Amino acid sequence: MLSKEVVSYAGGLPLALKVLGSFLRDKDTSEWKNALARLREIPNSEVVEKLKISYDGLGPMEKELFLDIACFFRGQTKHEAMVILDACGFYPTIGVKVLIEKALITLSKEKRFEMHDLIEEMGHYIVRGENPQNPEKHSRIWDKDVLNIIAVDSMKENDIIEALNIPFYNHGECLPSLPKVLANMKELRLIWFFGYEATSFPRNFQPMKLCYLGLVNCSLKQLWKGYKLLPKLKVLNLSSSSNLVTTPDLTGLPCLERMEMHPSIGYHEGLTFVDMEVCRSLEKFPPIIRMKKLETLLFCGCLKLCKFPDIQTNMDSLVELSLRETGIEVVPASIGRYCTNLLSLDLRYCRNLQSIEGNFHRLRHLKGFYFDFNDQTKIPAEGLFDVDCCLQMLSLHGTSLKKFHQVMVSIKILSFSRSLVRLNLGACNLVDGEISSVLWKEFSNLQALDLSENKFSRLDSSLSQLPRLKYLDLSCCKDLVELPDLPSSLAILKAYGCDKLQIVDLPTNLKWLWKLVVFTESSTTLVDVKKVVQSMLQGNAVEDYFLSLHFYGTKMSTKRETFVLELPPKWYNEYSGFLIYATEGYPVYGDGITINDEDDVLEVATSDEDEVSKEVKRMCYISFGSLRHTTWWNSTHTKISLSMPGAYLHVELVPRRSKAERPKDATNLSEFWDEDANNGPHVCNNIVDHLYSALVQQGINTLKDAQTLPWGKPIGPLLFKAIEESQIAVIVYSQTYVDSSWCMQELEHNHKGVAWW
Repeated sequence: MLSKEVVSYAGGLPLALKVLGSFLRDKDTSEWKNALARLREIPNSEVVEKLKISYDGLGPMEKELFLDIACFFRGQTKHEAMVILDACGFYPTIGVKVLIEKALITLSKEKRFEMHDLIEEMGHYIVRGENPQNPEKHSRIWDKDVLNIIAVDSMKENDIIEALNIPFYNHGECLPSLPKVLANMKELRLIWFFGYEATSFPRNFQPMKLCYLGLVNCSLKQLWKGYKLLPKLKVLNLSSSSNLVTTPDLTGLPCLERMEMHPSIGYHEGLTFVDMEVCRSLEKFPPIIRMKKLETLLFCGCLKLCKFPDIQTNMDSLVELSLRETGIEVVPASIGRYCTNLLSLDLRYCRNLQSIEGNFHRLRHLKGFYFDFNDQTKIPAEGLFDVDCCLQMLSLHGTSLKKFHQVMVSIKILSFSRSLVRLNLGACNLVDGEISSVLWKEFSNLQALDLSENKFSRLDSSLSQLPRLKYLDLSCCKDLVELPDLPSSLAILKAYGCDKLQIVDLPTNLKWLWKLVVFTESSTTLVDVKKVVQSMLQGNAVEDYFLSLHFYGTKMSTKRETFVLELPPKWYNEYSGFLIYATEGYPVYGDGITINDEDDVLEVATSDEDEVSKEVKRMCYISFGSLRHTTWWNSTHTKISLSMPGAYLHVELVPRRSKAERPKDATNLSEFWDEDANNGPHVCNNIVDHLYSALVQQGINTLKDAQTLPWGKPIGPLLFKAIEESQIAVIVYSQTYVDSSWCMQELEHNHKGVAWW
């Protein structure tokens, strides 16, 4: 039993086992127990020193990045951690990639930072250095070391500690001494505190190097009083601080980029992003006086915010405004007057919204409008949209028939019916015959249509007249008895929970179909699974992408969790991918399936006794093209295993089609539509956005394709035009895009007469 604990502690690492074996040799049982207890408290220095070789090979920036992740961010989502690490100036987009390549950290399927226990201990060992018992001499403080810091003379200055992570379970013991201690930490760059119980920070708290201040779910009513100079602070996170009644004076925070509220915020000219999500006690936001650079303003979940802040200046930079789930009663005319470049407006679930005032039609650049569950709202007599508006996304989910017709009639007479790409009419109580009065031929560019949770039993042929429709959701239409005629462009079809739906016979012309979800609670098989699978495998998406089918069960020979597959010679040339059937388990998506090389495994359970006839309910196809960028890919493999927790599997190889059998347009990426892709108007602030801003500020003529490539148009000509108009090319590609023919064409075009970094 003790030997198993040692193996568990070492995590199976051969190097660690070798060192620990030497350390424990010739020791009796009681010595082993004491040694294991000590190892968990203080890691074996010889093990750590050997593992430290990888750390020593890092650059200075990567070393700091690794230590922060090891001490603070193991188990944290990548997105949340990257915001903090970026604020600290560590350029984490590049550094994290280096750490993954060095096997010092990994990303879980939930996109969380993970690492081996011993690697984490190595990071702690490095931070503690030559003073393991003196946390006041450590650069980073976490867990119980916080208590030791509090015990030190609170009046003594500390110029060593640079990052502080205070766990919630130490709150009672930390206070009331903590504020005084914080005030004397002069080198702090990062503070993360969950549940800070004091009502405000001390007046003499002024760390000049602080870059990130996170006070999540805290009791703060006011962050601080008066002026506070924090010249390097970039991110101020006050999310879920339900007692917050006012914001601090921000005039002393010139570098502030993100804030998650003191009237001075309305005067801040440098802010580009303000996030007040789920500040449930926030009742008033200060007047907006000079926020000319503000691009994103989010009030989602501010239930007590009943009045939109007074706007007193043109907000030409504002492109995204969310009032979702707020207590807002009126959308004021000032939004239409001062926010004329707005691209996205979210008014979903505003239960108290009574009216939208005039000037709304002046939002001529609006691309996305979300108006779900707002039956009581009065619409202006002149309508919502201007004749020049080119709306691309309209969501009316859960609106009443009366409200639905009010909005839709105004759309029909406007030109933007041709620009509309996504339309959500779910839960609108639509019955037979009403869809044909909505889906006119003018909606020629519609790509996504949500008709879920409606009351019709049939749909007429108007759907087949939408030549670019990629996504159709008919889920939970309880009275639907048959599927309508479908356009050949369809890529995703969802029709689960349609209890009266009869057997589905899909047309063979759906060459772009890659995802089909069709099942009911009545356990009825609605599709001929083998026929549908073969039809999907003949489609255009099969060569480089992913196929998914979710249906009610069909019997098939399977193996529990792990399926071992012998690979024939030249498998990578003669076959195009894996066809995987699974019983209920984790969802069958690429990140839920593990592929391992079994070439060096001497004995693998592959006997017929392991095979069981099971009812499979999911199918996915994973192309070799999508795997070529992974570390698993190796054309010399002769045997592999595929596994998925909690499921029985059946796996087959799919023969590759000859070039003559492939459709000529099979590689046109503009036709492969992904329901999760978001290439619309609101693009997240990431490294590309920061780089773009920096280049523009330096006077360099820079073109970012996200600003010039509209939805629903072929990417080729516009992309090449963007390249030709640019002077410097900084190219960021997704992993799937790298394997496509478009990538090679773009690279070739970039190489002609463009300066490279």
